[in-house]
Amino acid sequence: MRTEPSLPDDPERLTLRQADQVQGSDAALRGDAKAIGFVQEAAAAGKIVAAICHGPWVLSDAGLTRGKRATGWWSIKPDLENAGATFIDEPAITDGKIVTARAPIDLAAFVHAIDDLLVAA
Repeated sequence: MRTEPSLPDDPERLTLRQADQVQGSDAALRGDAKAIGFVQEAAAAGKIVAAICHGPWVLSDAGLTRGKRATGWWSIKPDLENAGATFIDEPAITDGKIVTARAPIDLAAFVHAIDDLLVAA
């Protein structure tokens, strides 16, 4: 994921995927101030921000899940709830322009949720 501080003008969405087996993983992104700022900038610009599997960790650290419904990999449920999210155990959850999904097995529901927001835009 690019972690430059400026967001391109043309993309309608920002997607975070699971990457816990590679350098630059979601766990590393959680501690990267530029990455957190990038996600916050995307949300503030009204972009669709989508995260799957462990990706919602980054959204919670960016303050984007407080008061929102969200999902993610089962092991991050306590972190999402501690960050103020209501964890919903469903394939994909849309709350405003935030889309979260549990796991790669839920990819179809994740893509469908993002597509619904893009069509509505």
